[in-house]
Amino acid sequence: MTSKQELAVMNNVVWCGIISKLHGCRIRSGNNLWGLDKKAPTYYPDVITLSNDVCNDEFFNFIEDSQAEFIKDSFSSLKLGDNFDLLYEASWIYHKPAIVKDIEKAAYRRIISEEELHCWTSVSGLNGILLPDILFQPDVVVYAKEGDEITAGFIANVSGDTIGVSNVFSSGNSAASIWRDIVHVISQNHAGKHLVGYEQDENLSAAVAAGWENVGYLSVWRKRNL
Repeated sequence: MTSKQELAVMNNVVWCGIISKLHGCRIRSGNNLWGLDKKAPTYYPDVITLSNDVCNDEFFNFIEDSQAEFIKDSFSSLKLGDNFDLLYEASWIYHKPAIVKDIEKAAYRRIISEEELHCWTSVSGLNGILLPDILFQPDVVVYAKEGDEITAGFIANVSGDTIGVSNVFSSGNSAASIWRDIVHVISQNHAGKHLVGYEQDENLSAAVAAGWENVGYLSVWRKRNL
């Protein structure tokens, strides 16, 4: 039976694959490891572990002679020693399939034009990373809070019966409610899907306070002396 953490991991792999392909990368895989044929886009991993059973020998054989720099250890199970620095740790999060309890429309809209996307990426700090072709991906929706200015937003990517939530940002009054807003938006636009993602620090606390579960841990490493 697939665990909640595994649902989150596999959805995140799909999301990383979408972004990487838009930047011209090709995916390679083997021995419960996912990787790319060249450097990943900024903020994205070059290698992802797909199981907590990956041993160090398998990992080092997989990255041999590659440009792999950033490693997402999806189960915080690798022991990389002196060759890597731990950048940060985070928690996978999960929310059960959302059910619409009211008819009030969620106050978020889909980003559908390149002009809107440019504004969205400028506010979120993703200029040059989230490319315009993301708007033509059938399983990806970029959301922004309704209003003249973009003050909050997130991305939803669909994989099977799972919705991955990523790139969450908010400011002002939006910050206190965005994780509840996300559940509302998903319940109206993607009913019946499991919600997953990963966060750390204040965002993690805000998500948990809004009813999301902490379902496991991940670590991100950076290779030394490149």
